[in-house]
Amino acid sequence: MVFWSLIWIGFLGVLVWTAIQWARGGAHDPDAAARPAKTARQLLDERLAAGEIDIDEYQRRRAALEQSNRAGAAS
Repeated sequence: MVFWSLIWIGFLGVLVWTAIQWARGGAHDPDAAARPAKTARQLLDERLAAGEIDIDEYQRRRAALEQSNRAGAAS
């Protein structure tokens, strides 16, 4: 009987902890604010590496990014 009481208390504890984490917005990465945001080029490279896009699509989007960067720098 004591064993099952401890099981229920543990279960309720996990339930309360989960509710608190959910209310706070989930798990937070304390180092996330210190890391710089990824650039569009880095995201494009990751998509190619993950197989989400093929090499032709990669090259087309990379050219568009470089053209956009050149146009932005000229302004």
